[in-house]
Amino acid sequence: MTNENLPLKEKIQTKIENQDLLEDMENVDLTSSVIKNLGAKDRKFDNVKFTYARIYDCYFRKAAFHDCDFTGAKIYDSNFKDATFHCCRFDYARFSNTIVSSDQMLNSLPGYENVQREFVRSLRKNFESIGDVDGCNKCIRAELNATKKHLRKVALSGEAYYRGNYKGWRRIKGCFELGKFLVLELVWGNGEKPIRILGTMLFLLFLSSIWICFSNLPSMPSLMIADICDYSMNAVRAAFEEFLGIGSTGNFLVPGTLKYLLVFSRYILIGMFLFVFLKRFSRR
Repeated sequence: MTNENLPLKEKIQTKIENQDLLEDMENVDLTSSVIKNLGAKDRKFDNVKFTYARIYDCYFRKAAFHDCDFTGAKIYDSNFKDATFHCCRFDYARFSNTIVSSDQMLNSLPGYENVQREFVRSLRKNFESIGDVDGCNKCIRAELNATKKHLRKVALSGEAYYRGNYKGWRRIKGCFELGKFLVLELVWGNGEKPIRILGTMLFLLFLSSIWICFSNLPSMPSLMIADICDYSMNAVRAAFEEFLGIGSTGNFLVPGTLKYLLVFSRYILIGMFLFVFLKRFSRR
């Protein structure tokens, strides 16, 4: 089959290459355009459509974009340092090796959470490529937040889009994924909050001390109210010592099952902490 027999329409593609923009741009349609090596420092762009444009090696330092549409645009090796974006759309846009403000981008997120997640993921990879650690960390937090909202809507929302696209097994799978996400968020902040690991450890030791208390009650003499505090603190100490593996638990008998659980938990939590620590430093 030849192209003449196919239902095709030729794209009207504007090419801008090796130019300097001499004045501000307003109400211009650059849909599907190819823009290379354009200098537009301090220029203002108002209601300009960059939809599905490909932008290479451009210089937009301190440019101001108002009500511009970057839907589906692909932006490579460009400089948007100190550029501002107001009421702009970035649905399905992609950045690569481009200098741009993380705060400006995160204030211009797409409306749908699943589209947000893909856009922020692209931004994170972009900031990694230029060594912007702060921007990368902000994007990871935004990506986790968008993922959480998306999974919650998949599992629980009554919106037409989610009920039409996520039903039956897909909705059940979404419920499991939401539960998994919330558990991992609680345990270690999905790899982004080391303080959660400390909280998980303290909660584990608290539960272990309660287990030790009840396991040793039959072998302990009757306790006066004044002794309950000391008894409880000794149980906490026993749980802590067993967790660290130093072995001295005084007069308390630690159940064998609890010993194995504490050893297993110790190595899991240490592994989580090392993972978070190394990941943080690998971005630098």
